[in-house]
Amino acid sequence: MSFLLEYSSLELLETIKEYDYFNRALLFSCRNSAGEIFLAVWVHETEDFELYLCVPISQQRLTEVETGALDVRDAFKKAELGLVYEVKIPHENSPDMIETIPCEKLREECLPKAGYLLKSDAKTPPVLTK
Repeated sequence: MSFLLEYSSLELLETIKEYDYFNRALLFSCRNSAGEIFLAVWVHETEDFELYLCVPISQQRLTEVETGALDVRDAFKKAELGLVYEVKIPHENSPDMIETIPCEKLREECLPKAGYLLKSDAKTPPVLTK
């Protein structure tokens, strides 16, 4: 999956890994053309757009998420840079709408549930577990 975002560091994002999928990638890591990494979660869909949260994340912290050492929710709630991007991707040909949100102002209903950990082993891709 890749999508076009009209925002400085959120231009064309390419998926690195999908961790949870149901008719679309629900939780995935991606990177921009400059190599910056993001963890993204699908929040919901309306008649007009799909809503995602994207958090800039270091490779070390992404590894902590992927190995289950860091709760997925905490990757967003306690972001390294203290901010998360709320991305609305319209269903029609309109520019994406992106808002920078400080972690402390994230709405609870938009965050992954507390206690979700990714666990992976060498044989299978990471999966979302409770």
